[in-house]
Amino acid sequence: MLYTTVDAWKTRYPKLSATNATSATLYGYLEEASDEADGYLATAGITVPVTPAPPVLVGKVQALATVYFFERNVREAGKDAGVDKMRSGVLDWFQALIDKKTTLVASGGGALGAGSLVTLWTNLDIYTPTFGASDIVDAEVDPDRIDDEEDAR
Repeated sequence: MLYTTVDAWKTRYPKLSATNATSATLYGYLEEASDEADGYLATAGITVPVTPAPPVLVGKVQALATVYFFERNVREAGKDAGVDKMRSGVLDWFQALIDKKTTLVASGGGALGAGSLVTLWTNLDIYTPTFGASDIVDAEVDPDRIDDEEDAR
């Protein structure tokens, strides 16, 4: 599944419109980039295809498709640094997703990947009650007890 359209890609990268590439050719680059993205997402444990695609994923796919296009069509000596930097930025982001150092979040705010940040606020195994050890009675909030403890300080 494509994560973007040729027209949206041309809007984000206007230099594509200045080339002689047909929409069918550009579609092929988007398809290749979307398929590669699916491979990384699946490796990260995310169900593919991701629908609807979050804007960050759309941007990464467009950047990767741009890399493919410029590598195969517009390579010039001494001008490859930008394309190589764009490629490494996108691949570093996918690797961070796989390594659980970042999380892909859907447009509605729900996390799509099981990264370490997703479980941060849901891990209650290490919760220690305010008033003491492991006795549930010690965990009760009693306003009189709070006042007594404050007065004792």
